[in-house]
Amino acid sequence: MAVRRGRGRGRLLHGNELRGEPGGVGRAVNRAIVVAFMLVFALNYVITTVYFVAFPPRI
Repeated sequence: MAVRRGRGRGRLLHGNELRGEPGGVGRAVNRAIVVAFMLVFALNYVITTVYFVAFPPRI
């Protein structure tokens, strides 16, 4: 979760800004969901690769 620090830094992680309007909130939520799915897929790829290197499939 991104944390706002100081008054001068009004941006959240990846530059998402919540200005209180529905459009801004929707864009921030959509971007957060896309980033979360990308991280899940990347982590899945890394875990699968490490697993198959450590325990190669027997043919």
